[in-house]
Amino acid sequence: MAKRKRLSPAAALSPQAALAPDAKASPFPNPSIVPPPIAQVSAQAASTAALTELSDIVTEARTTGRLLEALPLDAIEMHHILRDRMGMYGEELEVLVASMRARGQSTPIEVTPLPDQPGRYGLISGYRRMAALRKLAQEDPAFGTVKAQVISHGSAQAAYVAMVEENEVRVDLSPYERAHMVVRALENGLFSDEKDALQTLYEHVTRSKRSRIKALMPLVRALGDSLRHPAHLSERTGLALVKAVSADAALGVRLRDLLAAQAEVSPAEEAALMERVLAAKPVLQSQVEAAAEQAKEAKELAEAVVVKPRRPQVSFEPNKGLLQVMGADDALFEAVKRLVRDFDDDFVE
Repeated sequence: MAKRKRLSPAAALSPQAALAPDAKASPFPNPSIVPPPIAQVSAQAASTAALTELSDIVTEARTTGRLLEALPLDAIEMHHILRDRMGMYGEELEVLVASMRARGQSTPIEVTPLPDQPGRYGLISGYRRMAALRKLAQEDPAFGTVKAQVISHGSAQAAYVAMVEENEVRVDLSPYERAHMVVRALENGLFSDEKDALQTLYEHVTRSKRSRIKALMPLVRALGDSLRHPAHLSERTGLALVKAVSADAALGVRLRDLLAAQAEVSPAEEAALMERVLAAKPVLQSQVEAAAEQAKEAKELAEAVVVKPRRPQVSFEPNKGLLQVMGADDALFEAVKRLVRDFDDDFVE
């Protein structure tokens, strides 16, 4: 017997196809199998734990400076701490601006959150990069942000150390600038004494270099910020100026006034000015020494010609009834009169 052919559509083979037309499709292969509540709770707990772990990783990376953030330039306080590089010159800045214009910012800056100003940061390192970006931002708003590592320094001292260490690697600071940093840190009360400041700020430099930095500190105290181009002051000239200022305390004041009177001065002109001061100093010193020698000789001469009082001398001539007292003063004269008065009641002066 021949088999009968089916002319109607085959019955739905899956439970989902057998649902009513208005029934919503289930995300599960078998809608009759519903995940138990404990599975949903476990999935949510796992998701929360993963997000918490990710948040902790990001926070830890930000705190340790391993996370780069794009921060607005206006959110950075550039003068948060004293800079060790005392100036940035036009040519140097233009070279950096040209490099960043062509290749962008290759190295991030380092900042620390300002606790009293939410959303703002104090600059630790990267002053030159910030200066270049601010100039570029005036040309193109695309340079309005800066790549930054946000690190929470525990103290101002730690921030200074971080800046010094970064610049010891990246910048060739002059001995005067290094000494300037130590003096200003001491003035701000960050260290107890010179030894503590030198060993903390310049822990990784040689002992001889720390000694040379210390030798220039008297010159920093004498001149302060009056030098326009401290990066160009050679160590030899600096040490010679220290010797000159130590010999003549007023020289520091005169030198500051001389530098202040210069409206515009180039590094070469300032260096030449220092050399002229040093050249004139021996002449001045010889004049001072000559005057001191003359004063000493005059004092010795005055002491030599002073007439010292002689001891009284008494002579008596019985035949003449003459009593003589030589070298007497008023006190001795009064004593003699009292003696004579006691001897003779009829004595009349």
